[in-house]
Amino acid sequence: MITVNGEPIDETLVEECFNRIKSDAENRLKVSCCERNDEFTAQAEDEVIDSVLIAQDVDQYDQPPSDADITSRMEAMIKEYREHGASWDMLEKQRDAMREKIVADLRMHSYIEDLLASAPELTEEDIKKYYENSKKSFTKPKRVHCLHIGLFPQNHHDVNALLDHAAEIREKGLSADDFKAFAIEHTEKEDKDIDLGWIDIEDPLHPFEALVFTMLEGELSPVLSYDQAYHLIKVVEIQPSTIPPLDEIREQVIEMAQYDRRKEAIAARSAALREKATILRADEPSA
Repeated sequence: MITVNGEPIDETLVEECFNRIKSDAENRLKVSCCERNDEFTAQAEDEVIDSVLIAQDVDQYDQPPSDADITSRMEAMIKEYREHGASWDMLEKQRDAMREKIVADLRMHSYIEDLLASAPELTEEDIKKYYENSKKSFTKPKRVHCLHIGLFPQNHHDVNALLDHAAEIREKGLSADDFKAFAIEHTEKEDKDIDLGWIDIEDPLHPFEALVFTMLEGELSPVLSYDQAYHLIKVVEIQPSTIPPLDEIREQVIEMAQYDRRKEAIAARSAALREKATILRADEPSA
């Protein structure tokens, strides 16, 4: 159990945060990250502690929203709920809870706006610098256009003989003048569809993607065994990764730069609040 200024933290919040952090890491790396559970737990606890500190700070914020803003938000919320089939009786029962949420959201919005008020506006130099430092985020990844020959064991009596057959097809394919016609002739796909089109990388650890995204344009692959079949893939065209010019993605760059500036302001405020906060864990003695 963790308490922040005497307020106990709901352990389910830490668990949910832990699951999100771990899931993001595993989706990014495409591998299980169980050995990093302690690291993810620490990150989750810190993130929840910071959110509680900010929430406590908002509670002390002395700029309540105006009645006009509350009414406007309430009318918009009721309209949205009605469009999704909510009855007037249900809305009336939830009116106090809806108002409470709206007031909390408006207070948080004003609080954040005040945090950002002291930060200078983004200049052209700021935008260019952010673009230069974040080019990797805007990079359009390489794409490959492939043709494919599929050979299936269920169509043969001997898988060893099929592998030899696949090797022979590959050897002939290396010198084929018209590989597309050659592939249509030799593929065992019933529809004879040998054009895989343009492929975007999604899972670098997938054997097919690891192969085609490391091949050269015009190269014919070795025989690949995958998913109960043999495959021959020819990369006929490659679109290299590109970074769009700033003018093309200017609005996106500005939006991301402003988002990061907002995160930095909240992180700085959280750090300042931590210096004065009393944060206790169950395994730690009180001061």
